[in-house]
Amino acid sequence: MAIAAVTKHIPTHLFSDETFLRDNIEFVETYAIQRVRGMYGPSAFRRVFGSVNCIDPMDTRTRVDMLESTYVYADAFDRYLAAMSVDKILSDKKALHGYLDIANNPMMKESVRVAALKEACVLAGITVIDDAGRTKRVPTLDDLYTDPKPEAEKPNAGLH
Repeated sequence: MAIAAVTKHIPTHLFSDETFLRDNIEFVETYAIQRVRGMYGPSAFRRVFGSVNCIDPMDTRTRVDMLESTYVYADAFDRYLAAMSVDKILSDKKALHGYLDIANNPMMKESVRVAALKEACVLAGITVIDDAGRTKRVPTLDDLYTDPKPEAEKPNAGLH
């Protein structure tokens, strides 16, 4: 759904005005689709309503909360959520990307970043979690073909 770009500031109170939202339903529906797909509220808001309506982060959060508390938005969200397949909402790659985004975010606590990286490694099949809850590396074909014994321990070592 292509919509015109919003280039004018919209007064904050209009994001809770059901009549205004119904009159601009294509924007509300586009926002709802982004949210159903898992996009962060303020990011989806900026994408749909433009940076001109996202000057102050606190005001943007207020606008998101006002919009998402309306029946117009809730109806659109519920409709698109029911219609959208699970793989459009979440997939292995989307989850992996989300974990890597957290793991590489310097604003996150170190423990959160490490936990996200561990989850990403499990999801990618690099590691597994054993019955005791320990994370272990998944053996690769290279590991199977590598001889674990040092040269000196092999039978007939040094004989030519």
